[in-house]
Amino acid sequence: TSGLRYLQEGNLKRARWCERLIMLLRNSSVPLSVEMGKVMFGYGGIGVVVHAQCKLGDYVNIGTNVTLGGGKQKIDRNGISRNIPNVEERVYIATGAKLIGGITIGHHSIIGANAVVTTDIPPFSVAAGNPAKIISNITLDNLSRYVSYFYKGMSLNEASRLMFGDTNAR
Repeated sequence: TSGLRYLQEGNLKRARWCERLIMLLRNSSVPLSVEMGKVMFGYGGIGVVVHAQCKLGDYVNIGTNVTLGGGKQKIDRNGISRNIPNVEERVYIATGAKLIGGITIGHHSIIGANAVVTTDIPPFSVAAGNPAKIISNITLDNLSRYVSYFYKGMSLNEASRLMFGDTNAR
């Protein structure tokens, strides 16, 4: 965030210094131009590569050796042509996953370790494999298995209300 602040202040020398420091210390490439909310990087984000035009929502959790890169151009659900991943809020991306092309990863989704994702993943999905396929959907019935990926330390009832608008988790 310091690098982004320097960039916004017009101090390009300091901003680029921060960017290079991240690359040196973490062996990662997360350009300052990446639009990201409150993102957590597991183990300091070692080996993470994020395309400069990528968009990451709030409370995205990214494991080590994850790549979010450009690729095949697609038209998103808003009619916008993109070739860079868009990750919505509250997404967990496990170690080694590769998200390539103009795809959207829906909110409250989990991408499994070493998954290769080249198609959109709808909200409340668990995707794994190469190529990635949806292996489960997150519902009220199975929420207890997945809630800790999105809301650590929160009660099941509260997480259910936030995710589904329901105050009575099953």
